[in-house]
Amino acid sequence: MRQFLLTLGLLMAAPAAAAPEIAANLESATLHLPLPDGYCAIDTARRDETEFFDAQADALQPLNRLLGVAVDCGQLDAFRSGKHQFDRYLEFMSTQRDGKPMQRPDTERAAYIHELAAHLPKLDTTGIAESAGRQSANGGIPTSIQRVGMVGQDEAAVYLGGVGTYNATVLAYVSALSLAGGWAVSTNFYRNYADDQTVAGLLAEAKGEARAVIAANASADAAAKPSGASGNPATPTDWSWLITVASSLALLIALAVSARRRRRR
Repeated sequence: MRQFLLTLGLLMAAPAAAAPEIAANLESATLHLPLPDGYCAIDTARRDETEFFDAQADALQPLNRLLGVAVDCGQLDAFRSGKHQFDRYLEFMSTQRDGKPMQRPDTERAAYIHELAAHLPKLDTTGIAESAGRQSANGGIPTSIQRVGMVGQDEAAVYLGGVGTYNATVLAYVSALSLAGGWAVSTNFYRNYADDQTVAGLLAEAKGEARAVIAANASADAAAKPSGASGNPATPTDWSWLITVASSLALLIALAVSARRRRRR
């Protein structure tokens, strides 16, 4: 009994295992990006995975900076063994303006979400689709974006979703745009599209992850610059950058499949 109690005491005293996360450097700060259950971070020491990361990062510039990528753990294992492509993954991004990450205190999150929501419904979604199509065609990756627009809003984030086709592959994504640790960031879930329940499932994942990222970086908010400082979001009279952000996010649903297929040829 004494041995049992001693073992139990040691277990209780031992620190809990840290939840898996991606620690991303952003300017002079570190953003903590917790991974949802079942997702594993890619290994940029591996050639296939660093090529995928670099292709995505290049496509996002200059409106987004790629901070990290995670894939369904089982699919990542299968990808590494050469069995099949992955189609369930997550990308973390920092939203940029004028080539710099946008910085804004978390205390202004409600205002930021309100501003985004007020302008996203007014965006010409046809224009977003056409813009993404032109970018992909210029890169030798013809694609079509069927739908793109706001799919939800709550106290944590605004959610932008889309469905597009690359050859015969139909993909969907949902992005959560918010403030975390004093920075404008987005969490972006991608998956092969089956029906409208695909988007609903991605939205549920995005809502949970938006809250997790906010909580993981709450203590870092004090370093954020006040509203109006260099690198902050546009004023309410200048939201032209938002359509480019939406377009670049939509474009990735084609680029992701293309990058994986080119590597496997």
